[in-house]
Amino acid sequence: MDKRQREILSFIKVLRKSFEDAKIVYLFWACYWFYEILKHSFPESIAYMVDKNHVVTKIGKDFYDVSWVYEIQKWEVLTKMDEDKHYIAESWKDWQRLERMLKKYSDIN
Repeated sequence: MDKRQREILSFIKVLRKSFEDAKIVYLFWACYWFYEILKHSFPESIAYMVDKNHVVTKIGKDFYDVSWVYEIQKWEVLTKMDEDKHYIAESWKDWQRLERMLKKYSDIN
């Protein structure tokens, strides 16, 4: 692990500790806003949508979400977000996000 990745993971650790349900909120409801927070501290951040249901952040060669380094599965489709996709991510309804993310993550603890 290089210095930059340690900095990013340290920052994510602080965000995860910022309130009790941070991991759940940023995984199921606010993944786009998690990207926005990372972008504020790491301006080179790029948002990607995974299978049209989750936003991850690319910094350098790695992808991140609130679960640390995001490991892309071979069946997942990543799409670099543009302005139209930002609108889609911001407009998802809570129940849509929860339904999609529950399919992917069965054990969030």
